[in-house]
Amino acid sequence: MTETEILYLNPNYLIRHDETRSLLCARHENDGNYSKGFFSFIHPYYAELLALFNGGNTIEEVIARTHLGIKFGRKIIEFINKITENEKSYKVEWGDTQFLFPKNLLLRKSDDCIIDKNIISTDFSFKNLDFKTSKLNFPIYITYMINTVCYTDCIYCYADCRVRKKRQLPIKKVMELLDEIEESPILDFTIMGGEFLLDENWEMILSRLHQLNLFPVISTKIPISEDIIRRLKKVGVKKIQISLDSINPKVLSRLLKVDGEKYLLNMRRTLLLLKEYGIRVKINSVFTHYNCSIDELSKLLDFFSEFSVDSVTVIPAGISMYKSLEYMPSEEAINSITEYIEKVKDNYNYTLSMPYAIPKDSIEGTALQKDKYFTNRSLCTGNLWQAFIMPNGDVTFCEGTMSHPSFVLGNICDRPFREVWKTIMPQFLNQDYYNKSACGNCPDFESCHTEKGVCWKYIIQGYGGENVYYPDPRCPKALALKNRIY
Repeated sequence: MTETEILYLNPNYLIRHDETRSLLCARHENDGNYSKGFFSFIHPYYAELLALFNGGNTIEEVIARTHLGIKFGRKIIEFINKITENEKSYKVEWGDTQFLFPKNLLLRKSDDCIIDKNIISTDFSFKNLDFKTSKLNFPIYITYMINTVCYTDCIYCYADCRVRKKRQLPIKKVMELLDEIEESPILDFTIMGGEFLLDENWEMILSRLHQLNLFPVISTKIPISEDIIRRLKKVGVKKIQISLDSINPKVLSRLLKVDGEKYLLNMRRTLLLLKEYGIRVKINSVFTHYNCSIDELSKLLDFFSEFSVDSVTVIPAGISMYKSLEYMPSEEAINSITEYIEKVKDNYNYTLSMPYAIPKDSIEGTALQKDKYFTNRSLCTGNLWQAFIMPNGDVTFCEGTMSHPSFVLGNICDRPFREVWKTIMPQFLNQDYYNKSACGNCPDFESCHTEKGVCWKYIIQGYGGENVYYPDPRCPKALALKNRIY
């Protein structure tokens, strides 16, 4: 490695300053050799150094312009060498703190390299340092539920769509939110509904997101017209998610409350048009008590083979707090579908999958079994790394908490999103709040709620919204479920 060499930051990683520390994390769903799912706090000095590897500066120029270069001089070349096209992650000690750097972090510039200049913060100044607080000063995942207006009326809908409402958030406030994101780049912006394509400003919102290097895959149940497809293509949409649960008109009529024959005909036309215009398709299919047979599924999977489909995800219908649960598939049906998908998943010209289901033993197993699952649970990122924005501008933890008043941080019509996000919810870290449940006198309360956290979605679904102070259903001390969640 020579000091005149030009390197650039792998575009599969994002660097962002977070006031009291900087973040280094992996982007999602990208191809390439990188550490998928990587996330780490790093010292702002390291972030400043990495940000200067933009494909235009030599190593010598980078060193001369950074705090680390001033502090360590040419010794910093050893560090740069360790993180250039590295096959393994690399760890650095800074006092009593360790920083981890992922594989293939810096790449050598070539004629065909892709340099992403939009993912890097430019100001890494700080007044103090904090590498321990879990909650970010600005999230890296944001989901915006734009409306509750739908083309269909799905019997399994888990959103509170009892009142059909257009976007209540003024478009000016939506644009202000996106301006804040430009200042603090995020990994992912998800749009859900209702129906995004029924919003009058969908093109404006999508265009602005693309300017920010954010490309949400829009999900729809609408049979899309050719005019809409042309406009999607013009905005730059390369992939869209179509939700289709069956090709049986009677089943479609029952599940979606539409004219099944007409709906299927129009959805077929939509898929053909998307193929004609070169827009790739992801399929999402929900199976219920009414369409969970192997025969139903096999016909549906064969149907998708005719179109430009990249992937099909088959999902068992979950608990809705607002609908009758007669649609829920049985445990036996879920197991049967799971086995069938595993058996035939390599038979199609698209990727076929079924999301990881909650293991029954994690809910109804022995205390030892539950303890194993609960100890190894994933981190709950709600109100730590991710935010959920309701159609009226309320900011809450995640789609599982939605409009539940206990989880609303505030409203972005009243204050900027950044200020709302920083709202503290002290009751959830106060053990007295849980005195009516096993959490109230549990010696593990603090570590449980401040480290990996609990799943509020599972608690609300399993015990009802009035019992949010109950233990996570996976906890060995949890009560038996009121509602099945697996």
